[in-house]
Amino acid sequence: MKNTLQSINELLHEISRRKEDHLLSSLYKDNILDDLYSDALFIKITLEGNSLNGQVLKDLEIHMKHFLSIIQEDCFSPFFYLTADIERLLE
Repeated sequence: MKNTLQSINELLHEISRRKEDHLLSSLYKDNILDDLYSDALFIKITLEGNSLNGQVLKDLEIHMKHFLSIIQEDCFSPFFYLTADIERLLE
């Protein structure tokens, strides 16, 4: 779990960096970075503060799958290498 939270923190940092840089943000489709940030933040907060059962687990899985589907559309995405720990949670 510690590795997963560390990976999510790295993702949040990288996404924020790209959102703040006009040239980098222009490389992404509208709202993709906002969607990625929102999903990553939800995953982080959920893993830090809740027991994973029932509806919480279902919501977490929905956000993780959405997040991964956006990133996996482009295997050259700079975020691709940071998703391994999140993918392990789905297994």
